Amino acid sequence: MFLKTTTLVLLSFVLSCNTTKQSVETTNAQDTEATTMDKDDLKEGYTMGTITYHKDSKCTYIITVEKSGIKFDPINIDMEAYNPFKVDGANIYFKYRPLRMKNRCTEAQPIALEAIKKREAE
Repeated sequence: MFLKTTTLVLLSFVLSCNTTKQSVETTNAQDTEATTMDKDDLKEGYTMGTITYHKDSKCTYIITVEKSGIKFDPINIDMEAYNPFKVDGANIYFKYRPLRMKNRCTEAQPIALEAIKKREAE
């Protein structure tokens, strides 16, 4: 009985260690895709995205996250500090805070921008 219990515990331990190893390998593979500048900004909490302008939408500017394709509606992009970034197709790094409010448009989730930087296109 003791041998069966010990074997079961050791087997569970070995299998759980393998899962962690795979996730570390995946993270390392994603890091090698980013440039050195990207790595620094991503470590600071920035997300890579692209701004698109939609003339006939309630969400005039939408930020699309580069890796996942998630679309955000930055409700405070009309602030004067963000005017230089209001360019269709602009590549940016941005920090944001998700908002719990009704969506202004169906294709994007509302967020509040906290910081934004220009990013060179690859």
